[in-house]
Amino acid sequence: MKYILLFLLTFFLLAQKTFGQKSNDGLVVKTDGYLINLDGDVIFQPCEDSTLTVWQSLDNRSFGVWCNQIHDNYCDAFERCGDSLNVTYKFVSDTFYNSAKLTYFYCTMESAMFFIGNNSNEFKVYDQPKYQILHNGISYPLKGFYIREILRKIIPKKLSDLRIMYHYYTDKGWSVPKWLDDEVDRRLSK
Repeated sequence: MKYILLFLLTFFLLAQKTFGQKSNDGLVVKTDGYLINLDGDVIFQPCEDSTLTVWQSLDNRSFGVWCNQIHDNYCDAFERCGDSLNVTYKFVSDTFYNSAKLTYFYCTMESAMFFIGNNSNEFKVYDQPKYQILHNGISYPLKGFYIREILRKIIPKKLSDLRIMYHYYTDKGWSVPKWLDDEVDRRLSK
């Protein structure tokens, strides 16, 4: 019996690797944190405490968000959300600094993540975070790893940011994703 269970478990893991990577059925993860856009690179910084600032939350756990998804345009919908400021940053491997616009907002992100795959680009941990951001004389790490995932929901904490996402769809005459429509209805009915 023990060997049959071990065989079934092994088969399931291998089936996930070969069959499960084709669609939106990876490991579904829901977490709170900051969604950050640094000069077009979208990054998520997990942070369970919404009272922390984006600067207090930054550590080596931030990861790149895959925005090359054709369906639902989530990354375009939250492009105008949040606060923004100009920052100085550098790639860890470089010695010179760049100036860029950094935008960020606190949200709940739900995505299907693919930890197992044949492609080495599906999951990569950097030796050092990809970016160092300078803010008020302090250097902050950003983008410690990359994982291929498919966004399922981005729910901003601020109602104003949620409305921006909602109006992105309605202003274009597009269908609003059901989860976004439900979230707006839920918040407005309070």
